[in-house]
Amino acid sequence: MDPIKKPSPLPLIALIGGCILMCVLSFRSEGSYGGEDSFMHYLFARYAPAHPKLFLDHWGKPLFTMLSAPFAAFGFQGIKIFNILCVTSVAWFGYRIATILNWERAWLAIPLIQFNALFFVTGISGLTEPLFAVVLCGSVLLFLKEKYYASCLVLSFLPFVRSEGNLMILFWGALLLMEKKWKPIPLLIVGTAVFSLIGGYLKDDFFWLRTENPYQGAEDIYGKGEWLHFVRANREIFGVPQSIMVVVGGIALLQQAFLKSQGKALALLAGPFLVYFGAHTLFWKFGLFGSFGLIRVMAAVVPLSSIIALAGLNYATKLLPVQNKFVKEGLIALPMLFAVYDPFFQYPLPYPLDDRQQLMKQVAHWLPREKYPRVFAAHPYFFHAAEIDIFDTKIRRPLEACMQEDLSSSDLIIWDNQFGPNESGMKEGWQDSLPIRKLATFKKGESIVELYRMRAF
Repeated sequence: MDPIKKPSPLPLIALIGGCILMCVLSFRSEGSYGGEDSFMHYLFARYAPAHPKLFLDHWGKPLFTMLSAPFAAFGFQGIKIFNILCVTSVAWFGYRIATILNWERAWLAIPLIQFNALFFVTGISGLTEPLFAVVLCGSVLLFLKEKYYASCLVLSFLPFVRSEGNLMILFWGALLLMEKKWKPIPLLIVGTAVFSLIGGYLKDDFFWLRTENPYQGAEDIYGKGEWLHFVRANREIFGVPQSIMVVVGGIALLQQAFLKSQGKALALLAGPFLVYFGAHTLFWKFGLFGSFGLIRVMAAVVPLSSIIALAGLNYATKLLPVQNKFVKEGLIALPMLFAVYDPFFQYPLPYPLDDRQQLMKQVAHWLPREKYPRVFAAHPYFFHAAEIDIFDTKIRRPLEACMQEDLSSSDLIIWDNQFGPNESGMKEGWQDSLPIRKLATFKKGESIVELYRMRAF
């Protein structure tokens, strides 16, 4: 009888080590990658229990808000811990996927995923991409385990983490048709049916997912770009070490595609990534769905490319003219060290506040709340720093509302040169039409924040 092999401790050590490091950096980071979107998603989750309608807000993403709300109750650090747990879960799924495919060094999928620079820095934010990766990679894992019904059911809720989930549902349906697995396909609409019914009951609109779509007609604000925008951003998306590994891994999987297991791996790993990547290329080229050409959106699918990178590392290792096992493993350590260091090379870690956020923090500390019970402002970070419920209409009013509403002497207007001109449509000279006076100006670099109140007569 062969002796029972003890499971290697390496996967668990790598997983826990990466998680602890992210937690340390999270608590030391006052700012967050993703700018104001990161803080806005936090504010949705933080105040959703007080304003239940936020759980069904299209922009906030219902599933993300529901799952992250218990963590957001403990502050911005809470929602970052939620995303760190998402990153950790995705890394474990990647390891399990590599194990099912019988790949060598499957445990290396964990650091390749955790320390992909884009995924790493997104993991210490309030963004939705890490949860998207959890649902997507979990669905891939279930598909590989031939649990097709469970895979479809889980994936059906992906559009309620990010809207691109609808693309993944179409891809899953096509993949199941190719696999001649017809019966699970109807489960792909379960998530949409559930949220449509809930919205129909609470909003009196069963088509709220379409009628409340916030991503239409935004080209004038966000613009459009070039075909190769995301291709040229490969350094930021993959990092140099993983870029090379991904290319080699793609070649390796193509060569082995005639093997059933590797052909399925190529379809499940490369397929969703290419669909997502191609869709965002089209969105940015033609200015569709409020695309701003943001590189960070690729964090939602980049763990799949990190798993392909492992295939590339294994393939390159076989080509090394070295027989000694220890020497060969030592040579593998070099690109892995570069890959693990990449987040610290690409991003300022711990992550700082940007200039405008620092100004908003100054404003929040300067603001005597009891003298200004109603605030007209647009910048999300101000409400986080001032601990003001951004959804309480008695306290907070949209910045542009000051142009239409009757102002009192106790109202405060906070204009900044990012959200003021863009989101609120209040460009230079807006204050000339109002009976207001400037209280203070805060400047840092190119960022400007101005405070106004009614003039005394």
